[in-house]
Amino acid sequence: MHTGNSIEDQVPDDWLWLGHRVVCVDGATVTMADAPENQAEYPQSRTQATGCGFPIMPFVVLFALATGVVLETAMGKYRGKLTAEVSLSREIDNSPEIDDVFLADRAYAGWFEMARLMQRGVHVVVPRHQQRKSDFRTGIRYGKDAHSIQFDRPERPEWMSPEEHARYPDFIVVREVKIHVEIVRFRTKEIIVHTSLYDDIEYSKDDIAALFRRR
Repeated sequence: MHTGNSIEDQVPDDWLWLGHRVVCVDGATVTMADAPENQAEYPQSRTQATGCGFPIMPFVVLFALATGVVLETAMGKYRGKLTAEVSLSREIDNSPEIDDVFLADRAYAGWFEMARLMQRGVHVVVPRHQQRKSDFRTGIRYGKDAHSIQFDRPERPEWMSPEEHARYPDFIVVREVKIHVEIVRFRTKEIIVHTSLYDDIEYSKDDIAALFRRR
């Protein structure tokens, strides 16, 4: 995406978030003309009878928060092996650069997703994974509802090779904070965030909340 990166290269410093470029990720699907070629390459949902649906193509986009320009895209099939949104994103997650902030939803809060970016010097800001529990009495405490904790490397998933699994660190350290995000005309949301931005003075809970609000 040469055009998007060219625009980003011209972004003034005061458009950045606390000196960092913020890269977001999101996924969606599109339907296409019901041609045999499209059906063969991008099959429709199994919930639809043959001839009653349209070919579906999922895609994932990495975009810059400051400008909204697209940095990278990945496209795939609606069903089959490694066709989920997060799987597609792995094809393009080398786009965030050192010192960028990767801002995403809970789908990207898995251990391997965070560790892969952190290994490259990319900062991560994601909501806590739904399978994790929080106990702010543990770890290195920063104060009320804020601490740093260690997550050990999980067992190797079936889709990952032993060689790739061995390249990950034995553990990652994550700062966990509880923030409140105020949304106009809605109740204030309480969110627990996991991030690799460890400095709670340079990156306060209010700063993290403001970043979520922009997303």
